[in-house]
Amino acid sequence: MQFTFLLSNNEYSLVTAEEWERQVFIRNVKSFNVALNNGYQTTMDGPMVDIDYNQELITEIQAVVSAWEKAYPDKPITPMKADYLAERSIEDNIKLESSQNSLIVVISYTLMFFYVSIAIGFFPNCIHCKFGLGAVGILVVIGSLLSAIGLTFYWNEKLTMISAEVVPFLILAIGVDNMFLIARAEREIPESVTAIEERIGFAMKEIGPSIFTAAMCESIAFFIGLLTDVPALQNFCLVAGLGVVVDFVLQMTIFVGALAIDNKRIRDDRADLLGCCVKIKSPTPRREEFFRPKFQEHFVPVLFHKLTKIAVVGISVCLIILGGMSCDKLLLGLNANVSLVENSDTYDYFETLFLYGEAGPPAYIVFKDVDYTNIENLDTMNLIASEMATLNDTVLAPVYSWTSIFQNYIKASEVWDEACGSTQASVLGFDQQMALFVQIKIESECCQSYGICGEQYSLDVIFDDTGRVSTTRFRFQHQTQKTQEDYIRGLVETRKACD
Repeated sequence: MQFTFLLSNNEYSLVTAEEWERQVFIRNVKSFNVALNNGYQTTMDGPMVDIDYNQELITEIQAVVSAWEKAYPDKPITPMKADYLAERSIEDNIKLESSQNSLIVVISYTLMFFYVSIAIGFFPNCIHCKFGLGAVGILVVIGSLLSAIGLTFYWNEKLTMISAEVVPFLILAIGVDNMFLIARAEREIPESVTAIEERIGFAMKEIGPSIFTAAMCESIAFFIGLLTDVPALQNFCLVAGLGVVVDFVLQMTIFVGALAIDNKRIRDDRADLLGCCVKIKSPTPRREEFFRPKFQEHFVPVLFHKLTKIAVVGISVCLIILGGMSCDKLLLGLNANVSLVENSDTYDYFETLFLYGEAGPPAYIVFKDVDYTNIENLDTMNLIASEMATLNDTVLAPVYSWTSIFQNYIKASEVWDEACGSTQASVLGFDQQMALFVQIKIESECCQSYGICGEQYSLDVIFDDTGRVSTTRFRFQHQTQKTQEDYIRGLVETRKACD
């Protein structure tokens, strides 16, 4: 069985609604699983850590199970489990994923610190190794990430799941690349240039424009992504773009300054990190580079060989052709479980929905700033409802539209006049007519005998503070939609009918 609970809430009652989900809805779902002893999603963790099971519900369910087993000993009760998706579920999953990914991020940054420190220095030479410079570089990346997220929060933008997952590694990759470029450019300056400031200046003259151009193009590309209509993508592009800009600024200031200080340390024969105040009396010269000469000696000749060039061009052309031919095979949308924590409550809900779900999601067509006094507008809305009802592949009839029933209600001198008060309503303005219409009870004679039931549309009509109708909507339910392709097709067909 599949149930959908729709809570009527707004920005003021949202916190209360989410707390109700935590203390009532989710608690009872987990208590149901505990009562059946199915071992399925019973853990009270995350937002439920301070909530106890509903023992009263557990006792009642277990009593029903015991009564069944006594009455039908040869017919074991069918195994059951309960999944749920609440309004707060996605946010809770983001927090869960952030807590799990934090360790991965820390490990990644730590490993990258050792890699950078060893790669740009000459490990294990205590003078020419550059763990201190590597630490500064990683701190620059962390500072860029925190600054980007902080600016996003300052502009009242929430951090989405994709931003929390991807941006830390994106900024790390860009920042580390810039560190290598700057350190390599400084190392390539001839030994005849002895002044540290001049060496840094020549290095930045050589590599600075390239880093600036790359950072500018990357940030512009991300900021252009803000023009999309996908909120999650907009948030990702904002955080990533700010991260690239801040990382460039910090690289050009803090990291370059740290590089100059580190070169002064090496010039004075002082050890790295905590030993920077200790001068080495008999310093050992730095070792020769290992990987770069080997690549220059062995890999480069192979790469520029005639057969290698032909092979590279041939493989590239084949990949381009295959990619072009496969473009029409791309599926629109993204499977929700791709971005969720595996085996979490939300993940299992979507898995169960895909396997067993046979009910489509509810949908609404909302009308704002419509002149309802214009009969042509009401006729157009009627036409939209009729067109929606014909979408049998995506829409499950009926479409709950108030317009046709309302137009019948305000017709005077009809058989339902006395029961519904249509003559009195017909001389009123639209807003007064609608206010009377939504008060017609389902159990009234007007509804039971003539089908004019306004109460069922009371939540589909919104009045402003002056009593004017500001917004209305149509309600319907989609056919079973399991994949993102199904959802997108349903959305496209709905928009076609509305247009």
